Amino acid sequence: MKQEPKPLLLVFPFGLLSHYLRCIVVARHLSPFFRIRFAHHEKYSHFVKQEGFATFPFPPTDETAVMSRIARFDFSWLNEHDMEEWFLNQWKR
Repeated sequence: MKQEPKPLLLVFPFGLLSHYLRCIVVARHLSPFFRIRFAHHEKYSHFVKQEGFATFPFPPTDETAVMSRIARFDFSWLNEHDMEEWFLNQWKR
């Protein structure tokens, strides 16, 4: 009997080391059940690859600007149009 491939799980950590490391820990536990791919980040993708996970291209985020806005409780940077574009770009790959 042919075994079905594991479903693909895409991981989108925020561009902070703590987010990437936490997601890697979770991914270790989920890896028996999923094929896992992380959003590429120039600073942190080497940690992902050391753990044996692959990355996929993802538009960079200005983390400093985002954190500044969040501190002011401004979430305007997270808008429906960008999220839709990010989602649709994953289907093109």
